[in-house]
Amino acid sequence: MKKISYFLPIIIILFSYGSAFSCDVCGSGASGINFGTLPLFHKNYAGFRYRHTALSMTSPHASGGNQQFQTGELSLRFYPLKRLQVLAFIPFSVNSLYENGKRERISGLGDAMTFVNYQIFNTDADTTWKKAGKHSVWAGGGIKVPTGSFAKTTENGALILPGMQPGSGSTDFLAFFQYTFRYKKWGINSSFTGKFNTANRNQYRFGSGYAGSLSAFYLKKVGNAGLLLNAGIYMEKNKMDKSLSTKVYGTGGTQAGIQTGLELYYRNIIIGGSYNVPVEQSLADDQLRITNRFQLQTGFLF
Repeated sequence: MKKISYFLPIIIILFSYGSAFSCDVCGSGASGINFGTLPLFHKNYAGFRYRHTALSMTSPHASGGNQQFQTGELSLRFYPLKRLQVLAFIPFSVNSLYENGKRERISGLGDAMTFVNYQIFNTDADTTWKKAGKHSVWAGGGIKVPTGSFAKTTENGALILPGMQPGSGSTDFLAFFQYTFRYKKWGINSSFTGKFNTANRNQYRFGSGYAGSLSAFYLKKVGNAGLLLNAGIYMEKNKMDKSLSTKVYGTGGTQAGIQTGLELYYRNIIIGGSYNVPVEQSLADDQLRITNRFQLQTGFLF
């Protein structure tokens, strides 16, 4: 269990709300970003995550509509240098819309994303800090490339509009900051992620956004395994999308809420999940509400 005692978690929250489909108001699977919980931050890691978000439509133009975004994602983290970290994500999305008695289902490869982060500060190397706990600061940036399709069509050949496409068609830029404090088995983690989007070849631009979180965590030894519990708060904001420089109705929004998570560690194997509970949300001009959002993950350290 000595390996687990060096746990430095990272918790970054999903933010994504995009544009329309055949509905007047839709969430977006292509424009968001989510790290979830990437365990044992100082270790190389490879894994798979499943993310699920369900939304209800409150638009007066929709009758009992709902949307569902599901993503399976391969993730990789490795260290080419001691203080340099590389993260990579390859998603596959299945997005569904149910409106006025009809259901549309869109699936495909999403946009790949990579980050390069640098460890600015780490008190593990400084014995003068040991009695006061351990501090770690990471900062970096990344890029999202348009590997996913943004030209899917319905069975009738009509173009599915951007909010339900698996890809965005644009190259976007990312910023990241994280601070972690740990004392024995307890700790606090705060993080910030920003996303700066560009227009795709159709001159559609998903709204740029940011997300921040503050969480507490506790690590408990259970036999030969380790159990990590974390809970905290988060806030997310996305600007409205633009088409030909004109703001798109029913896009963008803010939300804040509570996040909880649980991970089980046994040797080099990790299994875990997290659940988000929105407390305040104003999405797509108050015409969308998140009803369910969670993630499951498994992976191994090497």
